[in-house]
Amino acid sequence: MKFIFRSHPTERDDRGEITAFGVHFPRNVAVEVTDEHAIRKLLNNTHFEVVHEASDFDIAEDEIDPAPAPKKRGRKPKGQGAD
Repeated sequence: MKFIFRSHPTERDDRGEITAFGVHFPRNVAVEVTDEHAIRKLLNNTHFEVVHEASDFDIAEDEIDPAPAPKKRGRKPKGQGAD
């Protein structure tokens, strides 16, 4: 699983890199982590972001069709009946 070191989202943090769990994390660079203990800890750490890699099931936003407009309920007003 890959992680990116982003620093704390609400605090000013000037660190350009960090070493955690024996892995070196430069800021804003995806780093592969294989240790299960480190992965569990990093998943709950606000300084890190998980990199979600594309899979066969991922769909780009521009490929998604918009939902159809909801059908209007009730009777049609007079004069708008069947042709």
